[in-house]
Amino acid sequence: MYKNWRELLIEFHKYGYNPYLSTKIPLAEEDIKTLADMGIKDLQLSLDTLIDKNLTRILGVRTSYVEQIKHTLELLNKYHIKVFIHTVLNRLNDTPEDIKSIYDFIEKLDNIIEWKIDKAGSSLYLTENYDNIKPREENMEAIGLFTDSIKDKVNYPIRSVRPMNNNDVKDPKAGRSDFFKRGLCSGNYSGFFILPDGQVTLCEEFYWMPEFILGDITKNTLLEVWNSEKSKRLFDLPQEEYPKDSLCSSCKEFVKCRSVRQVCWKETVKVFGQDKWYYPDTNCPKLSSKVQK
Repeated sequence: MYKNWRELLIEFHKYGYNPYLSTKIPLAEEDIKTLADMGIKDLQLSLDTLIDKNLTRILGVRTSYVEQIKHTLELLNKYHIKVFIHTVLNRLNDTPEDIKSIYDFIEKLDNIIEWKIDKAGSSLYLTENYDNIKPREENMEAIGLFTDSIKDKVNYPIRSVRPMNNNDVKDPKAGRSDFFKRGLCSGNYSGFFILPDGQVTLCEEFYWMPEFILGDITKNTLLEVWNSEKSKRLFDLPQEEYPKDSLCSSCKEFVKCRSVRQVCWKETVKVFGQDKWYYPDTNCPKLSSKVQK
């Protein structure tokens, strides 16, 4: 959508940066040829469904969008640019028919690297109730069963929502060990995010929250921001600096919990509020069920 994207990419490449490209905008053949000539090997295409009425409602686009995005996929295949497809499910596209509409089209292409299907999550910036947006659990099961039925017919992985079955019921005692095996947060560990005005934030969902602003690239280099006192402090915030109203302030497993893996600051803020950003991870086993997400 940025009108000078070609010039920006050229400048990035000049200095050895190879940004990960992601779009849901239909691309003209001239654009795709430009990408191929620049040596772009792959990109991510966001594609939620190929059912006209559903996609136009989700994106607020004209019905011609569906044919344009199909043509984009065909051109990317023609110019040998690999494609990661990312599908996000919400209340308007959470059926096996929506997923099948994508599969029926991409099965004839040979440049698909991966197809990832996610559920739309809640956001800090939603303007309406998340319950009106989130996909239905019974439909998630049906979609999982459908993707299971096609996974052996394709030569790329499908990372899909999973159907529930009796074997999925976990031992409640496993919650504690699962928590300490949780995923690694990349914020301020392997990356950060630059806002339009040059300020640097820890997380892609934290915009101008003062607690998580690490620096400003209009005043400092990337390396200076990365090694700034604010970045280091947030990465290894001493336990004694946690306010007493946080369970973290007195937790005997603080080091084990907070070392490297950290917590999902975004989920903590979403549940407890921005002024309680220092509270535990929402999946912490020591939290009561009443406050868990």
